Amino acid sequence: MEKRTILLILVAFGVLFAGCLGTSGNTSSDNQVMKFRDIAAPSETSEFLSSTSSSGFSQDSSSEKLVTKSGTVTIKVNQGTLENKLTSLKDTLKSSNADISSISYNEYTSRKQYSITIKINPEKFDSILESLKSIGELRSMDTNIEDVTTNYQDLDVKIKNRKIELERLYAIYNTTTVVTEILEVEREITRVEEELQWYEGQKIELERQIAKSTIIITLYEDKSPVESNLLLPIEQFGSVFFGAISASLILIVGGIGFLAPIVLVIFVLYKIYRKLRPKTMSETPKAKGK
Repeated sequence: MEKRTILLILVAFGVLFAGCLGTSGNTSSDNQVMKFRDIAAPSETSEFLSSTSSSGFSQDSSSEKLVTKSGTVTIKVNQGTLENKLTSLKDTLKSSNADISSISYNEYTSRKQYSITIKINPEKFDSILESLKSIGELRSMDTNIEDVTTNYQDLDVKIKNRKIELERLYAIYNTTTVVTEILEVEREITRVEEELQWYEGQKIELERQIAKSTIIITLYEDKSPVESNLLLPIEQFGSVFFGAISASLILIVGGIGFLAPIVLVIFVLYKIYRKLRPKTMSETPKAKGK
């Protein structure tokens, strides 16, 4: 009886040992992707302080902030002075070393206007807004100042960590000889390179916004009542013109459709009348020999 008990215990241990081996084999094959990521990817939170200090954003320099500035300004000028005021505006912008990115002209039913987009150094942002008030009547002015220090630091950390991750992945790629591992490392390298390019693009764009502030200026004048009444937009003129042609064609077709039956009835009655009316003496043929 004791021998049977010992035998059953040994069989049970053998089954448990075999199950543990099978489970460990499946786990290693399923977690092959995580193995490369755990080896190659650094912890962004653990390396935050070292990355920020090396990029110039240490905890001691927390007073230094990175901000982006933008604004929109609407200025009304007197009638007939729009072109002269535009010239004055360009001179003002030139004296402030502002870069004009774009100028567009639009004419509406009640007014005509210029839209000017400029880029200027953040230090001159407030002064250029103040100088614009002398161009004409200030109708609106909106400004937006955003602190992007945290965003910039976060992008810098992510870029540094992606570069470290790439170095580790390339080290694994150069040492491994297993085909499946090589293919998996190549996929990880592609993923990390795409993320690195995206973060670098975001950082460059943010640096541009920090280095140059954007202001959109709308310079306009109201039209006189005569101009507003005489000048029609091209779309309205076209709709009126083609509408008149359509109405004329409808009248012509309707008139023909209405008169055609009447003319036909008159023509038939005239033919019947010619057949039935009595012939006069002048119409009778003369007798032969007379």
